[in-house]
Amino acid sequence: MKSSIRTQIMTAFIVILTLTMVLCIGLNNGLLKDFYYQKKQEKVVHYYEKLDQLTNNKSENDSKVSAVLISMRDADNISFIQTTSDWSLDEVSANCVSNMQASELRHRLMQYILVWDRMDTVTTLKQAERYKILKYYDPVEGTSYMDCYGSLSNGTFFLMSTPLEAVQDSAQISNQFFMFTCLGGMLLALIVISVISNRLTRPLLQLTEIADHMANLDFTSKYTGDLNNEIGLLGNSMNSMSEQLESTINQLQTANEQLKKDIDEKIQIDEVRKEFLSNVSHELKTPIALIQGYAEGLQEGISDDPESRAFYCDVIVDEAKKMNRMVRKLLTLNHLEFGQDALTEEPFDICEMLTTLLNSSALEMQKKEIKVIKQYPVSCMVIGDEFKIEEVCTNYISNAMNHVNGDMRICVTLEEQEDTVKITVANTGDPIPEDSLDKVWIKFYKVDKARTREYGGSGIGLSIVKAIMDAHKQPFGVYNTEEGVAFWFCLKKAPKEEADVQENEE
Repeated sequence: MKSSIRTQIMTAFIVILTLTMVLCIGLNNGLLKDFYYQKKQEKVVHYYEKLDQLTNNKSENDSKVSAVLISMRDADNISFIQTTSDWSLDEVSANCVSNMQASELRHRLMQYILVWDRMDTVTTLKQAERYKILKYYDPVEGTSYMDCYGSLSNGTFFLMSTPLEAVQDSAQISNQFFMFTCLGGMLLALIVISVISNRLTRPLLQLTEIADHMANLDFTSKYTGDLNNEIGLLGNSMNSMSEQLESTINQLQTANEQLKKDIDEKIQIDEVRKEFLSNVSHELKTPIALIQGYAEGLQEGISDDPESRAFYCDVIVDEAKKMNRMVRKLLTLNHLEFGQDALTEEPFDICEMLTTLLNSSALEMQKKEIKVIKQYPVSCMVIGDEFKIEEVCTNYISNAMNHVNGDMRICVTLEEQEDTVKITVANTGDPIPEDSLDKVWIKFYKVDKARTREYGGSGIGLSIVKAIMDAHKQPFGVYNTEEGVAFWFCLKKAPKEEADVQENEE
């Protein structure tokens, strides 16, 4: 027999509430009495230890003892008497109880010490070295007491007594009240659960109807509820699924177009690979041919004089160095492009780096009569991989030195923006053709191949710059000026706290 969710929710609620009520009543009946006795014993023992400490300390005055006895009497309904060896009452404790109660407690204390083992109205609850806790039933009053008697450290006898409430009767009354409360709450909850379950099952029935329509390829039915829960999420998912199924044919057509696009991209990748191999072969062909030619000349003894042989060796070494530089740059570029060289971003002084690089190139610039203009502050902290940013600056400066012309001037500037710093390296000379500005970052691309060959360029340096700046996710570029060309890149400013720490470390 099929059972609705509404019925299952209401049944589960009734079962859980009933079990909870039975469990609470059972615990109330079974454990309340023991729990109550335990708490009473803890109170009695606490006061015993406190009074034993006070009465044993001769420096303590009677007012402190009296204060504790009054607190016992008023806060916890515990009476206390203290007697000497001749059964006379201690004056301090006697003042805290009535004369009748003092006499009754003194009589009960004498019974406990002399004949307690023959009293059939006493039950031992706890036995300690110097005190005993009993449950005493007074048949005249029909009342039970928890009594603690024994001796204190100063040798006197004592008795603490507190009445025990009718715990079992209280538990039964509590259980009856709890049961009536639960029954009333259950009735009210059934009404609430009925309303809630009806509100939950109504959209489920709507979703069932939508699913039936979708099974018949009818996608016009949509979920229109506004529930902000799992049912609403399911309804929205079914709407999404309906729309996706409805557009299946269009998606198949799109997939076919995407497949064609992937094939075209594969062909393009193959062409790029072939072009790359062709460029590498072309770049290596000239130095290999020179090395082979001059090496064969040396081998065949074409040049007999030492100067010619030295020239041949210099050419071979120079071309070998060029090939070595190009291969190392290719390896660096490959690591950067494939993410094999992780960045280590930390604060560093970009101005100090620029000054160091310009100083290291000063001798060569003097030979070429190049004038350097520095337009940047003494210090500026940025965030980045210091080693790789140094590679960027080196490429920009060496590129400017190789292409400077006219007024023979190189200008290095730094512009601080809101959150970034823009570094520009500009040189006077011939501008880059407009159609080549976007191509200078391509591997092996050379605007002036003859001049590039002249100074030993490989066409890879700016490709390395592009890979490094892409890894930093920072902008970079090149533009023509009235006097020449300017290359630039940006870096994030270092937060002031990190910049201060870096300066302190230095």
